Amino acid sequence: MADYTLTLAQLDKVMAAIPLAMRGPDAGLSFALTHHIASEEKVAAPEAGATVSTVTFEAPTSGILTTTDAVDAVVAPIIAEVLAGRTPPAPPAPVPQSVSRRQFFHAVALAGFLTEAEAEAAVARQALPAAVLAEIGKLPAGDQFGARMLAIGAETFERANPLMNLMAAALGHDAGDVDDLFRFAATL
Repeated sequence: MADYTLTLAQLDKVMAAIPLAMRGPDAGLSFALTHHIASEEKVAAPEAGATVSTVTFEAPTSGILTTTDAVDAVVAPIIAEVLAGRTPPAPPAPVPQSVSRRQFFHAVALAGFLTEAEAEAAVARQALPAAVLAEIGKLPAGDQFGARMLAIGAETFERANPLMNLMAAALGHDAGDVDDLFRFAATL
């Protein structure tokens, strides 16, 4: 794990750029990222009289990114931007836990996965889109009825529902794509 020497102002910029789901001990969406200040001293640079800290970002003991290399892969580019005097990009918005039926099908249509007519029919509960039915048809026979009932009857679509990732994978997309779709849908 690398140590980084940062002013408190730089540390604030770094922490602001790290996605919220990755900060703090209670972060359960991705992994917890904590830091501790190993030492502090007064120095003349980079800012006159600024306090600098040696900061170590520690990997948590549970979650999806528990290695120091994984933590460094997230933190190092952000710190490089801050040390170069640039503002790092803002972290992505949190992934909504659910979106309404209308938001979901609206986003799916705007993303080009369904036609507008298919999305309208799905929202009006006139018919499930052929693409959705085709993917449900690929599920084990014992799961197909439940999947159809869920798709027909859902008032909201839950991000945590395993069918979301299953359907995305069947269409050649990954969990990150589903997260982006949910973020987009929440804006509609």
